[in-house]
Amino acid sequence: NALLHKEMLAQARIQTEMDLARQVQMRLLPQKTPAIADLRITAQTKPASQVGGDFYDFINDQKGTLTFTIGDVSGKGMPAALMMATLRTVLRSKVGTIAHAKPDRLLAEINGALYPDFSEVDMFATIFVGQYDTHHHLLYYANDGHAPVIYRPAQGSAHLLEADAPPLGVIDFNLACAHVLPFAVGDLLVVTTDGFNEAERSDGTMLGYERLLAAVDELADADIEEIAKQLFALAHSFTEGHIQSDDQTLLVLKRIEADVL
Repeated sequence: NALLHKEMLAQARIQTEMDLARQVQMRLLPQKTPAIADLRITAQTKPASQVGGDFYDFINDQKGTLTFTIGDVSGKGMPAALMMATLRTVLRSKVGTIAHAKPDRLLAEINGALYPDFSEVDMFATIFVGQYDTHHHLLYYANDGHAPVIYRPAQGSAHLLEADAPPLGVIDFNLACAHVLPFAVGDLLVVTTDGFNEAERSDGTMLGYERLLAAVDELADADIEEIAKQLFALAHSFTEGHIQSDDQTLLVLKRIEADVL
């Protein structure tokens, strides 16, 4: 009986830590998306049974550059939530203090600042950082180990923008390359965390990249809220009610005609 009581106390403690970690995670996520004349943006997260380290953020400099990010810190519970909070703080600090820094420079700076902490606790983070230049309609990005990142041009089919560098915290220098895409009217960017492609049925079958790409192609003409809703619905129906252990987070950007606002 005493053993059972002890076990119940331990379970309650774990649950309290998980609840606290969830609060940390949710409070740090932006409550609203920035208003950009020719861009529609949404970002949403669906918590899993365990707290992961999923995050997203927007930083609008009000001068024509929107910096946005989505990522996933390894691990669960409070350690992942705390590392996510630290990563967000450092990213915001670097965007605020380094003038005109492009995503590859930001990732190099963040990795330099956080590598000692990541290696100390044996953690890492996949992260995608993008910047939309509202004056020239260009999308700059850099990617440290994050997938899937799906780009669907208005005149073409959905494909993956693959990472060319390892996750943050794996090595003490950063290999992320700078990339730039013209972002035309109707172009779509969908970035999710691996809770989507690794959503699995009870037999271990995963949703995978191909089904996600096909879904993005099919949904490309819909508005961003509908795209997000249908992608969550796809992951849910695919898993046939099997409980997921990983958060599902997505960020959707779509270029529109500016006068639609």
